[in-house]
Amino acid sequence: KFPCCSRTNLFDNQGNNRCNTEELSNNECSPYDSSNERFPASQAVRKFLGGAGPNNNNEPFYDAFTIAWFKATTNGLDNLKPIRDKC
Repeated sequence: KFPCCSRTNLFDNQGNNRCNTEELSNNECSPYDSSNERFPASQAVRKFLGGAGPNNNNEPFYDAFTIAWFKATTNGLDNLKPIRDKC
């Protein structure tokens, strides 16, 4: 049910709930089940978190970015040459 906040257990530096309002801080969002159209997006967010909770594991993002960058910079081009080290 909306409005809701997905991380009701987080607080800012002043000790205030990061959900900003009492209504939001007391109403945690329900996770999406596999039949919901938003489920794939929620799974992607979990994947890019690199594990449970906040952490510094950026590897899932960079792995996906490397693949996407290759596709974006080579799509439709079959005549690419490496960049020269010197001009």
